[in-house]
Amino acid sequence: MNVALRVFSQRLNNQSHFVSGCAYTVWILPQRAELPPDTNRILQAFRADNCLQVFDYSTVLYGTPEADARMEAFDVHYVLRLLLNSPDFCDYNDRADPLFNPPPPVHQLQGGPENVIPGFILKTSTFEEASYEGTLNVMNDTFHQLLLNSTVEQKRTATHRVIAWMGDQLTVERLRGMWKYRHEDHNSFDRLDYMIPVFGWFHLVMACANSIHKQYLGTSAVVGSLRQAFDLLKRKGLITQSTKGPFWHHLDEAIHHISEAHFRASWLDIGKVENLADLKSKSPGKLRELAEKLVKKYASREALNEMENMLPADPDGVYQQWTMFNMDVLPYLHLREAIKSGDIGRIEDLLPTLLFRFAGSGSPKYTIELLELFQGLHREWPEVLR
Repeated sequence: MNVALRVFSQRLNNQSHFVSGCAYTVWILPQRAELPPDTNRILQAFRADNCLQVFDYSTVLYGTPEADARMEAFDVHYVLRLLLNSPDFCDYNDRADPLFNPPPPVHQLQGGPENVIPGFILKTSTFEEASYEGTLNVMNDTFHQLLLNSTVEQKRTATHRVIAWMGDQLTVERLRGMWKYRHEDHNSFDRLDYMIPVFGWFHLVMACANSIHKQYLGTSAVVGSLRQAFDLLKRKGLITQSTKGPFWHHLDEAIHHISEAHFRASWLDIGKVENLADLKSKSPGKLRELAEKLVKKYASREALNEMENMLPADPDGVYQQWTMFNMDVLPYLHLREAIKSGDIGRIEDLLPTLLFRFAGSGSPKYTIELLELFQGLHREWPEVLR
């Protein structure tokens, strides 16, 4: 956190200055989620045996048929839900039909009051976290506040504890750099062998939205571009990306609204109707069949490949751009829903798509973070920790 302290009547002992600090929270997992006492030793031995082996790239490049089928089911349900939630379908008689039920979660965290994770906000430190020295000071301050800074507790942390240390991408990058620089230190505590650095998913969602913004912004004259939609919707402040203020909130809202318009317009075309109310005469089975056709024709790699292979004399650039946007925006929408509902299996199914997005959009930092996550899930973390 950065705070500018301004003094309007300055004295030698009362000067304006800029404070860089760090605020952090400790989350305590429920007893059923506690790791076995020997996890620390298992982790260090497992990591030493497997850290030099790279995970199988074919899993990322080609995916699995099961994951593809699950994501297609979520795609179909999403476009169906957009139709059913439209004002024209508020009086549709068969809204409760089982064909409209959402797909089962892939692997959802348990909810309810008994599974609330307590969080404890620690005292804000006066150390910045942008440098290696500042990051180390923040870690030492954390252990000091938790009364874990004695020699006995440091030894216990090094031999018995496993701590997931989460933050933004810069925090994780600094922690990984400290691993590199301190790998020959004398004890396990100084080498940070007890730590699992994990990037924050909120920051990844913001980076994903910025990637979509960068790819589809275009100009006001390009039909189907985000900038044309921003102008039509009179959305201000969305042309230039910013990490400050409410930019991501407004961009996220705009992406949801624009994607809704895209898919509802696709419903008009796939159903050969003038307005959505004309589709109320169709049965649930027919609507689901049309939703599957819509995803295949207007939001799939298959449709793009067909357009590229046809090579018409006068290609329909708007149709191609529209289809590509629909295909790229669905994983972002699924990621938002999966994080909100705690469906971590669905998030894992999205990892290859997210990796390709960051690799192809010039985002090397989050490309590295996802590769590190794959390496941990498939090589360096024992099953009890995954």
